[in-house]
Amino acid sequence: MRQIKVFIFITIFVVFTGSTGSSSGNINGFVDVTDGDTIRFGTIKIRIWGLDAPEMNTDAGKRSKAELRAIVSEKEVNCEPDGTKSYDRVVAKCFVDGHDIAVKMIEMGLAKPYCKFSRSYYNEAAIKGGVDKC
Repeated sequence: MRQIKVFIFITIFVVFTGSTGSSSGNINGFVDVTDGDTIRFGTIKIRIWGLDAPEMNTDAGKRSKAELRAIVSEKEVNCEPDGTKSYDRVVAKCFVDGHDIAVKMIEMGLAKPYCKFSRSYYNEAAIKGGVDKC
């Protein structure tokens, strides 16, 4: 009887929280792209940590968004929130196929490191992408 109660409790927990109880706080799934440094898991907006993409009112911003969309298209994205927010967005390091999305965008020259936060973390990628390093 105890095993049945435990099973029911776990089932209810998973159904109502959408979680298997992972304490990591990671957000995983398929995303929509808002701009070159922001993605969305449904209603959850994610500001990709350490990434500074051009604004959407520029051609470079439109290209950055399009390339980010190509990187994440039909792939599961894993984001690791750092516990902060930027405006209404959760700040997180995000990965596709185990690769840091910010590194890919910076190496492709589509964005630069957001030096205020990333400091020298992405300097190698910046050199490779031909963009300003921190």
